[in-house]
Amino acid sequence: MGYVSLTFAQFDGVYKVISKYHFSLSSDKILVDNNPKRSFLWTQAYIDSLIIGAREGTAKGTPYDEIVLKVGLPLYQTISGDDNQLKMRVDYVNPDSWQNPEQLKRVHLEFYKQEDGRWRLVSKEST
Repeated sequence: MGYVSLTFAQFDGVYKVISKYHFSLSSDKILVDNNPKRSFLWTQAYIDSLIIGAREGTAKGTPYDEIVLKVGLPLYQTISGDDNQLKMRVDYVNPDSWQNPEQLKRVHLEFYKQEDGRWRLVSKEST
């Protein structure tokens, strides 16, 4: 379920949207893996190699699309923020980690959408 907030103001008898906010809305442009039996391709070495960038105005930070090419689509994905600063959180979950406690269980990544339209990594966490 998502959340949308719109703020209106009256100008010359006409109401116009002056600000907007959305949270946890699905995006048709960003696909999510709905197959719980998929292969979990993450390694700690690959996680360590990912580059963390700034939240905005930088070409640093590993792009989301490059990560998807390497390890596939995430199991969970949420987008929050407004048009000026969108944040995407994704989670990859290892369906077989219960069989081997030494395997990675989960990878959580956060991205910010940059001016060039690309999602770039700003934070990474694994357990």
